[in-house]
Amino acid sequence: MHAVDFSPLLEPLLQIAGAVLAALIGALVTRGLAVLKISIDAGQREALHQAIARGVTLATAKVGDVAAGRMTIEVRNQLLAEAMTYVIKTSPGAAAHFGLDATKLGPLVEAHIAKALGHA
Repeated sequence: MHAVDFSPLLEPLLQIAGAVLAALIGALVTRGLAVLKISIDAGQREALHQAIARGVTLATAKVGDVAAGRMTIEVRNQLLAEAMTYVIKTSPGAAAHFGLDATKLGPLVEAHIAKALGHA
């Protein structure tokens, strides 16, 4: 009986197995980073909405009884300014993460104001 020497094939097979293993690890790391980004985005989004809600509550408290009745333009602008200032001061990272400037943040805060005052 003759013995077959497979040792010359061993090195290329190990190289192929190493490359496949590296590709699998790379794919897992990429998938993990994608999941992490989704988690970070969700966390930033939640922090932003909580800051907006707290800002609206604070602004409503500052404006007082006037907001309980019909809002005039001046009161609405004061509520909006107070709430937006609060959001930018307390959650600058979340606002920056989503690229929110005054023109983009304003409608989000207005929606929370409407909800807080029972207009939504």
